[in-house]
Amino acid sequence: MEEQIDAEQDLQQILQHEKARNLEQIRRDMLQGLAEERAKQDAFEQRLYQRWKKALDLFETVLILGRQVGAEYNQQVRPYAATKRDLVFEVLARNHARACQLTSAILALLKSGNAEDALARARTLHELHVIARFISARGNKVAEQYLLYGTVQSLKAAKEYAEHQVQLGLEPLDPEAIPTLEKRVEQYRTKFSEEFGKVVHRGHCGWAAEALNKRHPTFEDLEEAVGLAFMRPYYQMASYPIHSNAHGLSFDLGGIGDKNVLPAGPSNAGLADPGSMALTSFLGCTVLLLLCQQYADEPDLRVLLVKVLVARDALQEFVDEARQAFLASHQQLVKEELLIHAAEKKQQSSKG
Repeated sequence: MEEQIDAEQDLQQILQHEKARNLEQIRRDMLQGLAEERAKQDAFEQRLYQRWKKALDLFETVLILGRQVGAEYNQQVRPYAATKRDLVFEVLARNHARACQLTSAILALLKSGNAEDALARARTLHELHVIARFISARGNKVAEQYLLYGTVQSLKAAKEYAEHQVQLGLEPLDPEAIPTLEKRVEQYRTKFSEEFGKVVHRGHCGWAAEALNKRHPTFEDLEEAVGLAFMRPYYQMASYPIHSNAHGLSFDLGGIGDKNVLPAGPSNAGLADPGSMALTSFLGCTVLLLLCQQYADEPDLRVLLVKVLVARDALQEFVDEARQAFLASHQQLVKEELLIHAAEKKQQSSKG
């Protein structure tokens, strides 16, 4: 037993010695490696951009135009919406701002060759589009249910925080925080519907329970209600990079080469699906904001409304063109890859 303890102590001394001796060398090597890696990534991104240039430029054009016209519309219409207590407008304006953030992030991921992560964010953008369409069609009451539902989610988060804050080394919550949130949630439940009030906290779509006349609504129910159920295959595909299931381990959006290679970094392939999916959803979120019909007769807004109608048509044209450009670049890449494989196979055959 003593010999085993001595051996373990000797091993620890050796490890400490080697760590002290090699740590600075490892640090120097890593700093040099970082510089080399960044140079490689910069060169890779330049090549990727040249291949996908038209699609990426159009994508960014849609983002910039949509953000500009959305901001102008929000600024000029907001005073009228506040007077009417238009909560649908409030949801659509906030939704569009979030859509702009997501689309900007997706563009950065596409430019850096991280197609699967771009697809994951496009999934969230699709969710925003579905919710915007649902609330736009259902009106102010559902908009209020959606906005106030944040209290239900805050209560859940507070309880999880309280349960784990000691283990995480965090400061405890104010003793009144959870009781206060519980009172607000109870007010939420009783305000809208007795029948659904007791189960409104179930799931992140509980706010739509009354509108859908369903006790436990799902996101699929929302998709079906707004006519976007046909996007379910893309939504499911976009879920693979997010979840840690077995299929996600083998899912490779950017893989068009050797299937035996495990992807561990960016790729210049796979940009078409996330790019097209994101453009469709961003356009939807933007148009829903710009076409709030109840302001069409406001004299002071007529110039703005003409401007946004022109912008809507321009955005649609840019999106259509961008989707075609993404597809063309993808097809060209696949064609080149097939030619490379054919050449390699021919070379192997000649050697054999």
